[in-house]
Amino acid sequence: MSSIKISVSDATRKLPAIVDRVANKSEQFLLIRGKNPIARLVPVIKTKNLRELPDIIAHLPKLSEEVLAGFEQDILRVRKSA
Repeated sequence: MSSIKISVSDATRKLPAIVDRVANKSEQFLLIRGKNPIARLVPVIKTKNLRELPDIIAHLPKLSEEVLAGFEQDILRVRKSA
């Protein structure tokens, strides 16, 4: 994803709006001082706790036998070609 270039002084005036865009729209901003990039504002990657894994797995969609068989064939085909 490319960053939106913005001067430090402009970013200072618009900081609340910029933070909202980063947090809610996953936009990235590259802060420029003079002609030089000095910092980047990026969204924080939201991670899951490992203890949540069983619940995450329990809520995954169930695949049909046909889809599972096709998936297995795809894996075998890739293994043979590697």
